[in-house]
Amino acid sequence: MCTQVQHEAHGERIYDAFYVPEIQHGMEIEKNKYEKARVLADWKEKIRQAWPGMEIYVNGRRDGQLSLGEWIEVRAWVRAGKLQPEDLCVELVYGEADDDLVIPRHALPLEYTKKELDGSFRYEIRLRPDESGSIAYGVRVLPSHPALGGKHEMGLIRWA
Repeated sequence: MCTQVQHEAHGERIYDAFYVPEIQHGMEIEKNKYEKARVLADWKEKIRQAWPGMEIYVNGRRDGQLSLGEWIEVRAWVRAGKLQPEDLCVELVYGEADDDLVIPRHALPLEYTKKELDGSFRYEIRLRPDESGSIAYGVRVLPSHPALGGKHEMGLIRWA
């Protein structure tokens, strides 16, 4: 499950955007003698063991100019061993492409569509950028769990 979070961090909003959620997260973890923390620790260990064996394959148009309103369809297959789709956040990261320089500006979740016969999970997205011109993209996989403090908490990422 991927979520898009946007924070307003101006003036006194910094406290509301960053400190309050962390305090609430800490209080939630302490409930029931840290039961959720133990469950999360077990889940993290499962992720760490499976992560090195993960494989990703991406299929989608990779070059050329886009006209305004044109779509790009991207599919990704993730072979993740003992992990399940709910353990993963699969995102399309894209931005402007100018010669050899790519400036990533957007990250959108791919939709899990099915489990293939070979055991891999299939994800898809139909992207229609707001601007025309050259874009570059990559697909990344991150661990995903509702009790994580953020999608980068574990420091694990896999790119294709």
